[in-house]
This record gives sequence, structure tokens and C-alpha cells, in this order.
Amino acid sequence: MQIGDPRGSARRAVRTDEIMLLATSSDKTSRSRVAENPDSPDSLLKMMARDLNWEVRAAVALNANASLETLEFLTNDPDPNVRLTLALDSCLPNPILEMLIEDENAYVAFYARRTLEKKLSKPVELKEIKPHRSNTGSFSISGLIKKIAT
Repeated sequence: MQIGDPRGSARRAVRTDEIMLLATSSDKTSRSRVAENPDSPDSLLKMMARDLNWEVRAAVALNANASLETLEFLTNDPDPNVRLTLALDSCLPNPILEMLIEDENAYVAFYARRTLEKKLSKPVELKEIKPHRSNTGSFSISGLIKKIAT
């Protein structure tokens, strides 16, 4: 494909249509593939973060295109497997891992702390990190970052 080749934009449009079709498939494997696809935009990942299947939501958690907002949403996922997927991801931003250290599930909290300690190359004391909750009861990244900075 050459620069300015009109076939390139047509191919991208077809690809986007295919991705959207698979994202709404009744087959969870197809939806998971879309959720882990590096070409999936965050707008689609936000939608898929609400999928009924936890495996699809876990795939969203591992997608590098997922925004901080999408990742923050997934820290409150009802399925601990999704939160554990986040906790084990060493590429996750530190504020997200810090939120998960206080998770109600002991495994999620343990592995979030362990992942953060490996990233920082030092032990993390629980008293150092106290997540700030917004008025809605969910975590607020900006509030957490302000709290950590002080």
C-alpha cells in the first residue's frame, strides 16, 4: 500500500466494521479476541469492559489501548478474576495497582502489592497507600495521586 492509496482507507473501514461485528458476537471467544486486539480503540474497550463474561473484561484489562478511565472502572469489577488480571499486570500504571492493594479479595490485594513492589524494587507498606474514594464510592485516580504526592 502506498501513501495516499485510497484502498488503504477502505481496508481500514472494512476492518473496523469486522471488529464491531465480532465485538457484539454471541461467541465469547470472538469478543475476547476483539478485547485483546491492539487495534481495538478505547471507545470499544469501554463498551467491552461492561461485557457479561469476565474473560472478555479480563482481556480488556490487558489491552494496552485501554484508557486509565477504563482500567479504573475495571478495578471495581464484581469478578475477582478481572481484578486479579489487573493486579498481575506489571505494565499497569502504579495508581491502578495502588487501588488494588486495598481490594476486598486477599489474592487480588496480595498480587497487586507484589507487582507494585517488583516495579518499585522496594517493599510497599500498606500504611503508605490509602486510596481516596470519590463520592460515588469508586476510586478516583486524581484523588489518589494527590494523596500519594503529599
